[in-house]
Amino acid sequence: NRNKLGKLMFVFSAHSYAEALHRNNYLEKMKEIEKTQFQLLRKNQEIVQGEYVQISSEKTTKEFALNEKIKEKELIEQDKQLKEELYQKLKKEEETLRNNLAKDEKEKQVLKTKINAAIQDELKKSSTTKTTKTKSKEKETKKKAGTSEKKQTESAPKKSEEVVFVETPESSALGSNFSGNKGKLPFPVASGTITEKFGTNPHPTIKNVFTNNNGVDISTAKNANVRSVFEGEVSSVLTIPGAGKVVIIKHGNYRTVYSNLRECYVSVGTKVSTKQSIGSLLTYESGSISIAHFEIHLVSGGNIQCLNPSLWLSR
Repeated sequence: NRNKLGKLMFVFSAHSYAEALHRNNYLEKMKEIEKTQFQLLRKNQEIVQGEYVQISSEKTTKEFALNEKIKEKELIEQDKQLKEELYQKLKKEEETLRNNLAKDEKEKQVLKTKINAAIQDELKKSSTTKTTKTKSKEKETKKKAGTSEKKQTESAPKKSEEVVFVETPESSALGSNFSGNKGKLPFPVASGTITEKFGTNPHPTIKNVFTNNNGVDISTAKNANVRSVFEGEVSSVLTIPGAGKVVIIKHGNYRTVYSNLRECYVSVGTKVSTKQSIGSLLTYESGSISIAHFEIHLVSGGNIQCLNPSLWLSR
């Protein structure tokens, strides 16, 4: 196989004709074997080439899938990081909300205390000193008997004075009218929606957190005017941190309370009519709305009871 004449020289170098034929047959057989091996190699080569193409295709698919997995993993990590950041942000916001709620509850307690104190002061100012009829009769009897007034005073035992709230007929009639209008009173604002009801309310975003409301909160237009829900007399005007200005209007034994006022158009002693504007509201934190806080109280025997305004306002 060194050159083209190698096989021919192999035949001619035989020692006899028979040996030359034998060598020639040997070469022919070798040629068939080489041809068969060549075909087998070609076939194996085609098989290997097909497997190579298939492996290359599978490799490309797996590389694509691997790249997709890597991208998916990166997205998952980014999503996880965003969720962690959001969780931390919400956690801080929740803590801020809880602090604000605690602050609001404290302000509500201050408001309640101030309102009760204002009503009690009003009751004291409008009260009179009551003396017993027995003492008056004793004075009259001793005066007729000729006993000097000085001696009668010295000999009569001193009795403790009792402070009571004296209600005028006009005031009593006014309170009766107020109670007769239960469920018919106009809203303290021209338009609005009750966003926090009377009593215990679940927090809209924080679970297992509740707020207490002595009245109702009504969301309305920015800096809207507040109006009296019934005719009466302004008994108190207060300024409370966190609640703005507060107006209390007397309707016989009933008191209506209007807070979160920015400006006040009335003063103590002012007679007001139904739907008369008494002030304008503060702007809420968002800057787009205002919230009116409205309460109704019943004064009975020196006790002050908070009533549910939703049952008194018209629906």
